[in-house]
Amino acid sequence: MESHKIALTDVVKSLGFNNAADVSNKVRDILKAKENFKTRFIIDDRKDYEVGRTEKIYVSTEAKILVDNLAILLQYSGLFGRGTSTTLPAYKDLLKGIDGSFFKAKVIKHTKTIKQNIERSKSSLKELPVFANAILNKKVIDITKDSLRELMQAQTNNSEILDLTNTFELSSWNELLEHQNELEQGENNSILYQKIGEKFFELGDHEQALTALTASTELDPENGIAWAISSLIFHSKLRENKHSHYQALARNDFSESIAHPITSEEHWINERIDDTYSDMVDVNSQFVTSAINALYFWPVWEYSKSEEKPNYFYKLNQSHDTNVEIERRYLFIKLINEISFNQFGRYKSEMVDIVRSFQGWNPELYPQTNLIHDINNNDKSNLMRVLSWISDLDIKNALDTYFADILNNSYRAHEDLALLKDGAVQSLYRKHIGKNEYRKTLSTLLKLDIKNQEIDIFNKLSSPHFVDVHSQLIAVKKKFDIESRYGNTPPTFYLKDIKLTDKEVELALSEALKNSDGWYDYLSEQAWINHPYSTDIHFDFYGLALISILLELGKAQNIERNIEFLNELCENNIAMRSSLSRLPTELYSELVKRIDEETMEKSNRDKLLLCLEIIFELRCVLDDEEDEYNATFD
Repeated sequence: MESHKIALTDVVKSLGFNNAADVSNKVRDILKAKENFKTRFIIDDRKDYEVGRTEKIYVSTEAKILVDNLAILLQYSGLFGRGTSTTLPAYKDLLKGIDGSFFKAKVIKHTKTIKQNIERSKSSLKELPVFANAILNKKVIDITKDSLRELMQAQTNNSEILDLTNTFELSSWNELLEHQNELEQGENNSILYQKIGEKFFELGDHEQALTALTASTELDPENGIAWAISSLIFHSKLRENKHSHYQALARNDFSESIAHPITSEEHWINERIDDTYSDMVDVNSQFVTSAINALYFWPVWEYSKSEEKPNYFYKLNQSHDTNVEIERRYLFIKLINEISFNQFGRYKSEMVDIVRSFQGWNPELYPQTNLIHDINNNDKSNLMRVLSWISDLDIKNALDTYFADILNNSYRAHEDLALLKDGAVQSLYRKHIGKNEYRKTLSTLLKLDIKNQEIDIFNKLSSPHFVDVHSQLIAVKKKFDIESRYGNTPPTFYLKDIKLTDKEVELALSEALKNSDGWYDYLSEQAWINHPYSTDIHFDFYGLALISILLELGKAQNIERNIEFLNELCENNIAMRSSLSRLPTELYSELVKRIDEETMEKSNRDKLLLCLEIIFELRCVLDDEEDEYNATFD
């Protein structure tokens, strides 16, 4: 029986590998944990105190090829992905057959990474003596005045151009080498591995970053920074996996797997769909786990470290232990978009605390969390879903408070209507608030949405119209303003602005009148019929209406119609304020002067004079308010 087994370390040595003990340990870990290799190839697994080794593994003689292959694959693991605690991607990928183009792309990427690392080291070595000589020759340097670039350029004897464009990349690389040197010197702690992972992350080498970050969290499972950086990498990988899966589905017109594959291509399509889906599920699990741990162990302000309800940093890099900039809320939103009901159940205690932290630890005061109005509807729906998993009371309070004040938030009716129609939110609302209440809320939002659409169309039509009229009055407005302040002797630099002749002024007013044509038609628009004087109607319309009325009255046009509407405006203080906000006092006064009320019928004249008196009083109030406001900045 003994002749059928051999010590794993002896197998590795016989294959000629250097560092046989280290290679053996890595192969041992794979054999014991992955792809059921243990039952197939390990014959004996025991402590062996006689030879002074902590653990001795005996494998079957048939395992020699596998051991050799596993040792060879160690340096190429980056070409096959990370796998899980029980899977070895290289084994599965090679067994089913490699996708040539996909594998070539990985080889090219891997080759590029290795070459980049070599180039980084070469660049650092090239610039180091130049920098050192510049420092040594100058010795005393004031970096607020002395240019290091010029000092370094001088060391090259100006024979070549000094290239400092890759400073950030090389600084990260040099820091990484320093951290790795610390490891070689015997340092072995979570923060050191975290910093190594962070540097690899900065350099874009996600695989090596994850290796270091995994070591960091194994040494300290509460290292929130390491978890946070890992979650960023896994989220990036998850996006790539989803893209690969969708590409695989596209091969079959997004109809899942082929029911009865016949050709080799159809079998390959099915395998590709299954494999990409499996990869997507695995990476999703890794992301969710990392994100939950990141949010749960996120760095906190020093004063709250001992508190049961900590005050977390808003951004990760507020901690002095990292430079990675990511908002805690950003990661939370990404998490609620990916987490499943079962995953939530496995981490319910942590998830409840995470959600509570975004409720200011006061779910009664912030039942929807303090993020609700800063996220899109998809995020809101997923947030409601997560709240429903916490408790019925949580989701009921969240829905109640969100939709309770819809009349005061009518501007977001379209967005809220879409949210209420969302499948998950609709189901939750009907279940926890009631079917009748759902219909009532839906009806209210539909009416508000129609109103908003009508007013939006109204504003989009009237605002450009106002601009067309106002553009003809810019020079006139400036002339009247300067003359009201300086008379006929303004400062020299204003002289050109008052050169406008009376004839040119009248021409400009005529063009403005021409452009105002059709303004009265807006009163027949559905928005005005259904919602006259709504605060949502833009002040451009009121400005257009007042200017047009004054221009037409100045030419004795549509007298009764204009005085009637002017009277309406005067009865609505907010509308008249809006009108006057678009019409400076000087221009208003000049337009009023051109109205000949003496030629009007008495009833019209009396109404007009009353309106002008009301406008004058309001104009004085507005001017006083403006003077008071300006005085605060003097």
